[in-house]
Amino acid sequence: MDYYPNNTVGQFTTKLNSLIELEGDWEVGLTEISFPSFVENVMEGHCYYNIYINIYILCKLTLEPKHYLRVCDVLMDLNDQQMIATSLHDRNKPPLVGFSMSSSKVKLNFYRAGDTRASVDFSPDLARLFGFEP
Repeated sequence: MDYYPNNTVGQFTTKLNSLIELEGDWEVGLTEISFPSFVENVMEGHCYYNIYINIYILCKLTLEPKHYLRVCDVLMDLNDQQMIATSLHDRNKPPLVGFSMSSSKVKLNFYRAGDTRASVDFSPDLARLFGFEP
């Protein structure tokens, strides 16, 4: 990721160990590839979201950079971080924004108290991780 930070799972560029010079027209095919089984799918500072109360930002929460096996693992971390970061409610009440899975889709539950309106703004990378359209 140091050389090509815009690489994705479906399209990537890599650096070869040595220069290969070919003359004429050539087509290249990949015959073998190896990579670590646990590649970080959340990079430092790229997956975050902001929680707003009415029109004011309450906090920005950033996922820990690491390899998440399943989306539900990401959702658990988001819920845990929010419970720690927000002090507007006690631990016996639901979070301002709850993340869960429903029919293989990410579900957001917004909890209101009186005239309070909660909303979120996802970073492009976190939205893409969840499968949301950018």
